[in-house]
Amino acid sequence: PGYMAPEQLTGGKATEQTDIFACGVMVVEMLTGQRPFNGRTRTELLDSINRQAFALPEKNAEIAVLNQALRQCLTNQPAAR
Repeated sequence: PGYMAPEQLTGGKATEQTDIFACGVMVVEMLTGQRPFNGRTRTELLDSINRQAFALPEKNAEIAVLNQALRQCLTNQPAAR
């Protein structure tokens, strides 16, 4: 569940957008050692996705560009991915 998009967590089908979300989670995990959203249950995980906007600490322009791409991957709106 830690890699599932919010629409999958609520019973929706897997699409290209859900794959983009999962890839975003994996990139964050590779860079930071942690997933961007946390929860012990699907409900807690969904709440975390809907309430928290992900962002890496911006120290330079390259990180700002990476943040923009990751925010788009990790948005809770499938059409915006």
